[in-house]
Amino acid sequence: TNHLALDDTENRQQAQLASDRGKSSLSLGYITRIEGNAGRQDARGEGFELRSDRWGALRAALGLLLTTFGREKAAGKAKDMGETHSHLTEARGIHEELAQSAQKHGAQEATDNQTDVTRAIKDANAALRGKEGGEFPEFDNPDIVISSAANVHTAAECSTHIASRENTALTAGGDVAIAAKSLFVSVRRVVSFFAYKSMSFIARELVRIESRLNGIDMTARGDITQTSTDGVIRLTARQCVEIKVENTTVRFTPQGIFTYTDGQYLVHAANHATDDPQAPPVQFPVTSENPGKLAAHHVLVESGGGFPVPNQPYRLTLDDGQIIQGVTNELGEMQMATSNVVSFGMIELLSQTNPEQIIGIAQTTVYEQADVAMPAVEVAAQRTTTVGGKTISTPPTNTTSQGKPATYMGCDPLNFGLRTYQFLSGGKADDPKYLFVGKIQYPVAKAYTKAMKSALTGMDWVGLSGKSSDAVNDAVKPVVRGAILAALQYGSFGLPVRAMPKIIVAGPDQWDDFGMKSDYNGCFHNPTWALVINKNRIDHIATNEIAISKMTDETIKKSAVFDNHARMQTISNTMYHEARHCQQKFWMLSLYHSNPSDYEKLKEFVVFQEINVAKNILLCAQTTPFPNNDLVRIGVHRMLMFDYYWTIMGNKDKSGYEFLANDQEAVEAEICKLLNVTSEVARKMADHETGYRSQLHEEDAFSCGDLVDSYWSNDKSDPDSMRNPGSCTREYLKTINAIGGGANA
Repeated sequence: TNHLALDDTENRQQAQLASDRGKSSLSLGYITRIEGNAGRQDARGEGFELRSDRWGALRAALGLLLTTFGREKAAGKAKDMGETHSHLTEARGIHEELAQSAQKHGAQEATDNQTDVTRAIKDANAALRGKEGGEFPEFDNPDIVISSAANVHTAAECSTHIASRENTALTAGGDVAIAAKSLFVSVRRVVSFFAYKSMSFIARELVRIESRLNGIDMTARGDITQTSTDGVIRLTARQCVEIKVENTTVRFTPQGIFTYTDGQYLVHAANHATDDPQAPPVQFPVTSENPGKLAAHHVLVESGGGFPVPNQPYRLTLDDGQIIQGVTNELGEMQMATSNVVSFGMIELLSQTNPEQIIGIAQTTVYEQADVAMPAVEVAAQRTTTVGGKTISTPPTNTTSQGKPATYMGCDPLNFGLRTYQFLSGGKADDPKYLFVGKIQYPVAKAYTKAMKSALTGMDWVGLSGKSSDAVNDAVKPVVRGAILAALQYGSFGLPVRAMPKIIVAGPDQWDDFGMKSDYNGCFHNPTWALVINKNRIDHIATNEIAISKMTDETIKKSAVFDNHARMQTISNTMYHEARHCQQKFWMLSLYHSNPSDYEKLKEFVVFQEINVAKNILLCAQTTPFPNNDLVRIGVHRMLMFDYYWTIMGNKDKSGYEFLANDQEAVEAEICKLLNVTSEVARKMADHETGYRSQLHEEDAFSCGDLVDSYWSNDKSDPDSMRNPGSCTREYLKTINAIGGGANA
């Protein structure tokens, strides 16, 4: 039953609206239990109670205030929260002051620091206060405000999860205390601590401080003391240990011990002696039957998805003389390296299709205790996909199959064809967060750029002025074709001769035929399998060349020539970019037909390709096996799935392409697994307006075009700084952050 009770008993007024369904009720005033017709029963308190044995929801679309700051006799306005504003403003001031102190003392970087958080807090506080002059100004944003005149308590029988898509800030005028079984902190960029007074790190057992890719700096104005109360202090370095006190230096190097001083050299000892040279004591050689006391177990994962790379040839060389060579297992694991002393080494990744080619280099150190078992801790939710007929999964724990800490090594799965790279002498892989790196060469892009620069700067542009599209096409095509075809034929991922694209210069009357717009530099057109150049870009250069030929002021002329060469550079970049799309598409089709069982869920894929790709090219791809390269196979698989998803989302509502919607659910689920993103982010990535620069095929092609720009604009044969393999372009990072996928970028 339901009941409404209005009770005006003096000093015990109450109102109650109740339903027996779930014992749900709203009680106001002096609350008593009312059951059926029995009248008032036991008193239950004063105020209000909204309760149910079922579910409950409070929903306010424009904002919600929960507070214990009172308003006697309902004085003031309903949303008034002056005390809350005061506390939040004070907290923002504390946050800002301490953040500035941390930056002043060098504890935070100049950019991307705590100032960004304090700015966000300030903006949020202002929005909560609302615009001045309004009758009820609070809540510019649909926020939830919880404020207490005393304390806030939360308790959970299970877990508490606090999540923010942007920032989470904690501010206390007093102390912040954390007590737990364990404390885990995992961040994608920087951990920064700053204290006005002291800082202590104490553990009963092992303390580890490690920098995987860079150095460790320790500085103090006073003394630095390192003490081992019952053991040994070891200093180990590959190149040098140096001790320096003003003008006195002692260096320990592999070549010997060197002492430099302009003061006294005084030694007190019971006796002095020298002897013949002698190397350190020889340790027993390390073998599989007699492993060393220290160990390192490396796991190879591809950059971009974190999936392990099986069957990848590698060579691990340690400075104790060990050379371990083999291929990674199905889990991406290399053979475990062991040593009896701290050893430094180098890992070289070798191409599956060309074992003499080194496609990756990284430095490593063997230093973990081999006999210490590491407990397996589950990491992020495991993701699984099928590539090359085999199921692969992201690592489920932080340990290897042999119970050792996993030392992960990333590798670029798009190191093929036009994006092929190799390290020069002294070069090595670096963290993908650094966009550029030195001592690396992209041989295909380098040769292409050299040939195109020579061809375009030496071309008779004046003679093309005013010519028809056919005439311009006949003049330009033979000049650029050689460089493009040579690039597309390179290596094991070179295109077959019968899959080479046409080259077409298209005027305004042809733009619609190729899906082009006036502001396009060019495009790759699947149905005709053609690289298309916008004739307007050719005409612009030709017109400028005529003007340059008439200039007499050398300074102005030099500037005009530079500008025109920049336009030629743009054409060169565009053609390489679009040639990469051609290469992508062919090997995506080849991969599909080489492993059709991987794509059984894509019911409409073949139908669409038959409509969208030239028939002779489709037949060529069907009969061309995908090269034996597991690393590239993973990268092309991910690109194939995203390219098809992008196709579905852009065409499923168009007449004649409605059938593509049949595959949307299956492909979207796979994209979310491969990229570790939500469906919402995946859809934004596939949108041409919001996600264009985050689309995998475009990111890959733009990266290729950037290589051409680097070689064109640099006089050095091998520039000091080139694209870091596995890194993203700035435009990709900006776009992926804007659409909410930055956490997995």
